[in-house]
Amino acid sequence: MDYPWRVKQRQADEHVARFAAACDEYVNAANLSLRNERNVQTGTIRVRLHADAEPPLSLGATIGDVLHNLRSALDSVAWEACLRAGVPQSREREVQFPIGTDPARWPTLAGRQLPNLSPEDLEVFRGLQPWFWDEEARAHGIEDLRSTAERHALAKLHMFARIDRHRVPHPVLARAGHNWLGHDGDVTIDFADVRYWDARPGDVVMEWRVDPPERVADVQPDGEVVMALSEEGARERQPALTELRAMQQAVVQATRAVEIGVLEVVSQADLDGLGRLEREFHDAQEAVRTLVASPHVIDADYIERRRLAADAERVAQAAYLDRWRELFE
Repeated sequence: MDYPWRVKQRQADEHVARFAAACDEYVNAANLSLRNERNVQTGTIRVRLHADAEPPLSLGATIGDVLHNLRSALDSVAWEACLRAGVPQSREREVQFPIGTDPARWPTLAGRQLPNLSPEDLEVFRGLQPWFWDEEARAHGIEDLRSTAERHALAKLHMFARIDRHRVPHPVLARAGHNWLGHDGDVTIDFADVRYWDARPGDVVMEWRVDPPERVADVQPDGEVVMALSEEGARERQPALTELRAMQQAVVQATRAVEIGVLEVVSQADLDGLGRLEREFHDAQEAVRTLVASPHVIDADYIERRRLAADAERVAQAAYLDRWRELFE
């Protein structure tokens, strides 16, 4: 049986694929690169971002399509949970899949966006919150840890989807990625400036200072350009496509958790059966590996045993994947 959130996820998948193809087309056509300008008098190397053209705004529109479908998939599965809990159709606009970064606000957020849900069902949604594992760590006595909530894929999705709803779709721009400087150790190198974010073709994105200045011709700068979606992504050399795919995967995991833990569209018996098929597949894989690794003579008997083991592996794999698709696609 198909479900609205799965349809929306497949739409998001198509938009992600379209975005990947459009990025490749732009990168190939625009000759993205980092160009270096040396000054032997001052000992500086300026790294300038080059592109024959800026990224088209259509890339930002495609990102908006991805974000809309991913966020809608979450809201759709949340609405189904509330509908089954008895929330009337008239309250549909109130319901959202709650995404927060502050655990103190969870009771208010959940009460407002997930009306009528039982404590057990709310616990499933709570376990999907960006801050959940931070709180689990603190509950086990780990106090000095850097919060990961703001960097969680669902938190990023929530932020970008909100931006996309209220502003012109944000374009993806060419950014400076990883940059490095090779030298023989007899010089001193300082960073003069780094501009990871909001760079345009022609902008200086990094400047190196070499001492003594006359050695500037001896060092070898290098680097790469990424198409980034966020300042953090640019700083960490994470392309926009990688961030979108992380959001995509987080939504799949979240909707699947609700399907299993709240809606029970996939039952425990289904999961147990799927687990059994997975184990049978792994056992068949191991049988092939064991046969290949064992001392043997390649004769007619071995060839037949190898063929039978490979056939058994293919059958087990097909049974597992077919059942997985029946349950989750």
